[in-house]
Amino acid sequence: MRLNNVALCYVHKAILDKLDIKKLMQEFVLRKENRRLIMLIIQNILLKWFDEWQKSTRSPANGGMAHGMGL
Repeated sequence: MRLNNVALCYVHKAILDKLDIKKLMQEFVLRKENRRLIMLIIQNILLKWFDEWQKSTRSPANGGMAHGMGL
């Protein structure tokens, strides 16, 4: 079965290249409630992490943005 899937992808590469992968992933995640909940949890974790990262890179103790980015 796996070889068939690989062969299909190879033969239809032009079609696959035109697909909006991000949209497909969103539709896949939102189809079932448990996937949607997991995605929301991951989004919240990433948003909190990003906010903390932004605060730490802007902190005067860290030398501002340039220091926080390792520059």
